[in-house]
Amino acid sequence: GSEARFFSFADGEGDDARLSRDALKSLLECTDNFCLAKHWLPDSFVENVYKQYAQGDGISLSDFARLERDGLLLEGKLDEYEQAFAAMDIAGTGLITRECLGKLFAGLGRVLSAKELDRIVDEADVAHDGIDFADFLGLARTHLELRETLRYLETHSKRLDDDLPVDLSSHEFDPDASLGEVTTV
Repeated sequence: GSEARFFSFADGEGDDARLSRDALKSLLECTDNFCLAKHWLPDSFVENVYKQYAQGDGISLSDFARLERDGLLLEGKLDEYEQAFAAMDIAGTGLITRECLGKLFAGLGRVLSAKELDRIVDEADVAHDGIDFADFLGLARTHLELRETLRYLETHSKRLDDDLPVDLSSHEFDPDASLGEVTTV
């Protein structure tokens, strides 16, 4: 379990075992089942977590237990993350577009302003080369709940609805947009 996970990244043994900043970054980027070769967490995020939980010479097992209780560990199996990513990678390019991400948030009940969606995309796209799988894992940690995302994608034919808005500046929110024909029952 979590103790084994801690000791697999920590330096030292027993009560003297500690996680360094680099070990913490690697641990936070992994689940029990997988690690990507590419680092994807921003150093600023790791630094903030380290400052919050480390006591002097690193993060001890008891500090790690607090970190785990606070929900900072990436949970899930690789295939679940891949399933969610593939459903959003409509073009099959290995990248998620801003439009797809905006529609996902809208489908989850969070229609974002264009500015907020831009900020999330910019924050998620660490290498500024498009939102790839590693970037998606960062989004899963900070802005998406994996179970909720999978549930939504499963109930929507594994694809995002075309009729969802991308953001609050989408034509659906235009005050001059026609409502179409209204039918009374």
